[in-house]
Amino acid sequence: MGYRSEVIAGVPLKDKKKALQIIEEWDQTSEDNPVKDDERDFFYMRAEYWKWYNGYPDVDKFEKFIGENEDRFMIALGEDGAVHSTMGEPFMHEIWEISYLDNSIKWEERNAANK
Repeated sequence: MGYRSEVIAGVPLKDKKKALQIIEEWDQTSEDNPVKDDERDFFYMRAEYWKWYNGYPDVDKFEKFIGENEDRFMIALGEDGAVHSTMGEPFMHEIWEISYLDNSIKWEERNAANK
């Protein structure tokens, strides 16, 4: 089992080949830049439910590669909703992390008269 993550990364299109030499088997890829006024061409990669741990050779090599250029980015979200890795600026590509609280507590309404 182990802790699983969703990972989204992006590199300028000119870096696509090098990125795929490090990790070839992504669940999804795209060259469709969501930022219509951005004239740069990008290659996007997505992994769903992967074990993404520091110390795994491919993970370490890929994260080093992403960090070598300010135009590259990566964000990894764990199965518990925690962001455990962020590099670069995913928000510049309309990639957002959204967190929320979920619980099974039966709450009682309280107002000023009950205090």
